Amino acid sequence: SIRLEGGIKGTARIRYNSVDQPALLRTRVGPGGLLLEAEFDQPVRAATPGQSLVCYEGERVVGGGIILPPAAGEG
Repeated sequence: SIRLEGGIKGTARIRYNSVDQPALLRTRVGPGGLLLEAEFDQPVRAATPGQSLVCYEGERVVGGGIILPPAAGEG
């Protein structure tokens, strides 16, 4: 498994047919285990809990999963 605690610059996409968007990719430990976060450089339209997220470093997939709703207090 890849750990990105400090974060890396990469790209992410929220739908299979969307364009990769620049983002800061990092991991952190949450209540249910390891979480992957993608902080996009620009707002991404219609990112919705339940959708897939795939993160890349260049051509290499570095992680992915299902978008979760924000935790209480995270907006």
